[in-house]
Amino acid sequence: PYYVAEKRWEEDKGAYVFYRVGMTGTEVPLRGAARRYMLSENQADYPEPESGCGPTALLNLYVWYSKFGLVNETVQHANPDRYKQIKFQQIDRKITEIKGQNRADTGGTNSLELVVAMEEIMAASGNQDIRLHFEIKDAPLTMSDFLNITRGYRAGILVARPFFDGRLQGHHAVLVIAGDRSGRITLANWGEFAIGRLVKRGNEQWFVPEDKRQPELLVLRLTTLIPFKPK
Repeated sequence: PYYVAEKRWEEDKGAYVFYRVGMTGTEVPLRGAARRYMLSENQADYPEPESGCGPTALLNLYVWYSKFGLVNETVQHANPDRYKQIKFQQIDRKITEIKGQNRADTGGTNSLELVVAMEEIMAASGNQDIRLHFEIKDAPLTMSDFLNITRGYRAGILVARPFFDGRLQGHHAVLVIAGDRSGRITLANWGEFAIGRLVKRGNEQWFVPEDKRQPELLVLRLTTLIPFKPK
């Protein structure tokens, strides 16, 4: 079965509560070498960048989905940079609506909030018959986890903690572009494509990029996303 996130407002808690609901369906197919057209937008170019990794990861994914027909884009703009700013703001507003407060006030966005935001934005863009299956897996991850999302419209959002300036930073979300059978993984991170490998260090798992200018990432969890049509 596929599993989707359903949010329900609970008065006693004064907040949305998320539930994982199972259903049957058929995965939406995509053929061809489309992954090379995925983006890596720099969150520094968007509002409140310190906590903007989540909406930036969704922006990268949404623009790709739009380019290859998974969503019917409602925003039309001749300037691609302006278009991406508009879409970022739409994604950010949706996340704020789901959280009930600004993401910067809570230090970012969690995985379930990203899943629900992405699905609701896709539905608002004309594809209400498509749902997003999601699965969240904590580290340690395997290459099979990454190979599993490297086909069709599948994608992944990796949550990790970057190491730079001599210390471990806070939680950070990046879009997974692809994994290959040689053991290399490609991520979209801060406007660049980071290519690297999983490395075990004691009880920890790290993503170590080939480009030493890019930060290593302490791996925390992977959210797999699979668009499907429910029966």
